[in-house]
Amino acid sequence: MIVRNYFDDNPDLQFTLKHFVNWQEIIPLRENNFADFQKYRQTQDDRYALAPENTAQAVENCLDILQQVGEISGKNVASASRTMEEQGLKLVEGKVIFPDEFIKLYETVAGAGILSAPIGREYGGLNMPLPALMAMKEMLTRGDNSFEIAVAVSYLSNIVYKFCPEEMKEEFIPKIISGELTAAMGLSEPDFGSDLAHVRSKAVKQEDGSYRITGSKRFITHGCGIGDKPAIIFTLARTSGSGGKGLSFFLVHSKDVVVSRIEDKLGLHCSPTCELVYEDTPATLIGREGDGLIKYVIAMLNHGRLGVAVESVGVAQAALAEAQKYASERVQFGKTLDQIPAVKRMLDEMTAIVQAKRALVYRTAEVVERFELSHEKLVAEGQDARSIRKNPQIVELDKLAKLFTSIAKLMCSEYANKVAYDAVQIFGGAGFTEEYDISKLYRDARISTIYEGTTQIHINTASGVLVEGFKEGGVILEYIRKEIQDWKDTGKKDVVSTLLQECLTLMDAFKEKSSEDRLYLVRDIVYPFAHLFVFSLLGTQIQLSGEQSPENFAEEKQAVFDKYLLLTKNSIAMGKTSLLG
Repeated sequence: MIVRNYFDDNPDLQFTLKHFVNWQEIIPLRENNFADFQKYRQTQDDRYALAPENTAQAVENCLDILQQVGEISGKNVASASRTMEEQGLKLVEGKVIFPDEFIKLYETVAGAGILSAPIGREYGGLNMPLPALMAMKEMLTRGDNSFEIAVAVSYLSNIVYKFCPEEMKEEFIPKIISGELTAAMGLSEPDFGSDLAHVRSKAVKQEDGSYRITGSKRFITHGCGIGDKPAIIFTLARTSGSGGKGLSFFLVHSKDVVVSRIEDKLGLHCSPTCELVYEDTPATLIGREGDGLIKYVIAMLNHGRLGVAVESVGVAQAALAEAQKYASERVQFGKTLDQIPAVKRMLDEMTAIVQAKRALVYRTAEVVERFELSHEKLVAEGQDARSIRKNPQIVELDKLAKLFTSIAKLMCSEYANKVAYDAVQIFGGAGFTEEYDISKLYRDARISTIYEGTTQIHINTASGVLVEGFKEGGVILEYIRKEIQDWKDTGKKDVVSTLLQECLTLMDAFKEKSSEDRLYLVRDIVYPFAHLFVFSLLGTQIQLSGEQSPENFAEEKQAVFDKYLLLTKNSIAMGKTSLLG
């Protein structure tokens, strides 16, 4: 992998974080009007020593941390990636053996405080806003996707932080953020992957009020822990009846389950995907019986989708950077590859795709952050659940978050595969060998369209929100119109408005189809809308880059905008052919 600071070498990531993310809306919510800063002034409690006084200081703190994560990702992680990939994982007598470099890296990351990023300062965390957390994940993924996943599962400490009682928070959060303990999600089973409502693992309540689980789980990432660091496994199991309402959520220790196998996978060779056997395994109920799927798992969907989306951007950025470097050095026919028009076009399109999907991820993170923090604020103010559900702002943000996370997961994962595919093509025959890292990136990209909901599931999920919200007066249509209303370039605004009307025509045609035909044609409304939405974000970025960035950067953004316009028009044209004939 290319070895250099992954924050410093990425002007688009810096621009996105400094100028595109609307920190003025989310930082005051995240900081609860800077209550931690006031706590430090009053108590001098060291836990709050780094709490910001205002939004500008909070953003500066985030950027400082991200610069450090860029250094670790682009130097420590990237330089160890090939060795970790070659050594892989081994299962010996029920214990998963990791490469030594992997364990050393994990200890480095834990020592740098990266594992504490999403947790509030009262438990020793950094209280990082979600867009900044996404940047950490993007850079770590670029260094090595398998290793980033090990860091990502530690962020499941957020489940304890949000849903568990105080005694569990005090017991588990400090251990997770220090690297002493990690976490995993025990949801899927051998016969039920996406269809979680039919999970069979059974939890039986004991006379003393505790529970014991019997069953098996498959495709459980880090269900084995990391080296000698055990995991707490958040496990979905049946306590009654059938269907989703009979499922409950439990905390289980990895020492109490058996790792019967780890999958031999196409990619992610240092990310253990475990099959776990629960045999009368002790378990602690989280919350109430019956809330496992309908409350806790659903509450985590947005973060799961967004996590895969940003990992996809990280892999795509890595593939793009490797292809750019190779093309600038490899000479054929008397010139470097990047001077050959056909290759240059590929690189330009790959650049446009990566920057477009980055814009999508960070806008989605912003919306999810606003939704969750606004909801938490109303709860803290004492509003009842029914009133919160009916709050107009919460209703709107909930719809946007559901749609945008599905769109982000769908589009980023699909196009990460395209970028990796094209990168292999640029490497030519060498890309089909193990001589270069591009083959690893190609393999690692493939899973992204499958886990956390397949592409096909997210097409259907997105369509449900689109049909309701993409119409006159609908939440989705009004959001895009608001996005472009302040653009100074009326020509660009007219282009988006015209494409918007074409998408509305597609939606009208889609609604006239039979129920069976809709299920078959659904992608022909989701893809055009997704491209149009991303295109509108790029238009906003052009305006911001013209106001706040060097001239050459604004020119690059214009080139990206022009390339993505073609992609958007092509998608709408395909929708017209399918829906209008």
